[in-house]
Amino acid sequence: MTENTIPASMAGRIASYSITPPSAPDIEIAQAEHRITLINRWGIGPGHRVLEIGCGQGNTTAVLAEAVGETGSVDAVDPAPPDYGAPFTLAQAQAHISASAVGDRVTWQNADPVAFLRSGSATATWDVAVLAHSV
Repeated sequence: MTENTIPASMAGRIASYSITPPSAPDIEIAQAEHRITLINRWGIGPGHRVLEIGCGQGNTTAVLAEAVGETGSVDAVDPAPPDYGAPFTLAQAQAHISASAVGDRVTWQNADPVAFLRSGSATATWDVAVLAHSV
């Protein structure tokens, strides 16, 4: 296992960063395991700066934030309005992640991704851009 590999055993903890219906913790853990596999294969690790396009409620964002560690960051961009989503809205789900152990690693952007990148408000540079489960 390399330094920037998240063990699958962390799926339960990472799933807890995301807001979850009480009836579905096993589904969230299985989805976190899948996202851990993706991010490990992509080689995203400590210190990386990640642009996530189409972050939605942030389920992949939470795994990315764990992967980048305390020295990395995730800029999570989604065009949907904050009141979109059920049973939890984007605003509720993103606030839950922001309040978690990895919340300070994430900056949420409610914007069309192309407009965001063209606007000049995106002054950061990133090591990688991610579009996972966003289409």
